[in-house]
Amino acid sequence: MDLALLLAVCDELSQEWKDHALGVEPMPVYGDNKSLAERLRANPHYACSFDVACRLLSSQRNTRQTSRALFDHVDNAQWFERVKAPHGLGGRNVDCVEFTAPCLAYWHGLPDGVRAQLALQAQQLICADVELGTGEDVAVVTMQWSDPQAIAALASTVEVPAGGTLDRRQLLQLLIADIGQTPFQPRYRRQNIGAPVTGWDRRLLAYFWPHKSVGYAGTAQKTKPLIAAAAQLALCLEGGRDWDGQQQGEAVDLAEAIFRWGGVPQKHGTVTPANVAAVFRAALAADGKAAALMNSGWTKVAAFATAHRDHARGAGCAQVIWDSRVATSLISRLDHLLSANGQSAPGNLFPGIGTVAGRGGSRPRPLRLRWPDGYRKWSAQVAGSALVRDICGLLNAGNHPAMPLPEGGTGPWTMRGVEMVLFMDGY
Repeated sequence: MDLALLLAVCDELSQEWKDHALGVEPMPVYGDNKSLAERLRANPHYACSFDVACRLLSSQRNTRQTSRALFDHVDNAQWFERVKAPHGLGGRNVDCVEFTAPCLAYWHGLPDGVRAQLALQAQQLICADVELGTGEDVAVVTMQWSDPQAIAALASTVEVPAGGTLDRRQLLQLLIADIGQTPFQPRYRRQNIGAPVTGWDRRLLAYFWPHKSVGYAGTAQKTKPLIAAAAQLALCLEGGRDWDGQQQGEAVDLAEAIFRWGGVPQKHGTVTPANVAAVFRAALAADGKAAALMNSGWTKVAAFATAHRDHARGAGCAQVIWDSRVATSLISRLDHLLSANGQSAPGNLFPGIGTVAGRGGSRPRPLRLRWPDGYRKWSAQVAGSALVRDICGLLNAGNHPAMPLPEGGTGPWTMRGVEMVLFMDGY
């Protein structure tokens, strides 16, 4: 296990939940064999524990990672000491980890730039949706759940005619207006970041992930080499061709890099050349019936695999990251518009669109209508991408602000730009 990254995760969790840095007090272990989501439902404060920190670094997030062997191992004994210390509301003694003097000296001895980069990696793991098991089984590691201010900001700003006669295009035009007119307040750790912004263009410029210091331009810089590598690999699959041995290794490395960027490590043994190729092929073909892997990590691979087609039109063009934030933004707003218009069957106009469970901020949002579960389904991935593509086309065809470009200036809206606005709106 990466010691520096583990300490960074422990430090970020301590600041998130306890408002103090690593080592100020012992950290509870809270290790057991329950699934991560099950444990957090029983007690959200379990998130600030040494076992959760270890699980976040592991691909086995439903398995206890803090066995006695971990502490007894010769390589770990110098860093961690297992102690009993009072913790929790009752102040009872529980198993805790005390970070030893050599451990804290190692952590504080790292250069500031290295620790800052480790903090970003830790936030990627902490802030990402931890999808486990069924669509309802989502772990919440951050403290930012049920934010009243985020929920209060969701009130619609558009008037919707009754009568049930609006078609898909008209509903999407209302959705675009709703997002464009509604002020958006960027928030991080329940704190406002700057003043509220209004408009699609200003919302895009307010994007950040996973930390407020990594904004729109910084994210574009980080993802640019990933997009370039994915484009080369995608072109190598054209005409029914297969990757050679070198390309297979590059594909696995790329997928792992995408998972690290998104904070979504995958189960051991699943990131194979065959699985990565299957996701690439399904994404390039916009195959809603594909049997390839799909979850909060693989949707990112699908999006990067097709990013070079972002300006294309019709079947087989770009895929978006259809995660809980993007799905929440679109479905919650469409749910209101359809209901206000007197329509009760979302599938009539938006077939295939399905929910992806997520928590934190304003999620989960209450829905009036019945939407299918889109968790781990290529049908939802492809339908969601087509929906974002339609919104992108309407933004470029209508009287809307042009899309700010990461390097400065403006240009036509891309699916990626629309997706980034929805990502922030869906939190």
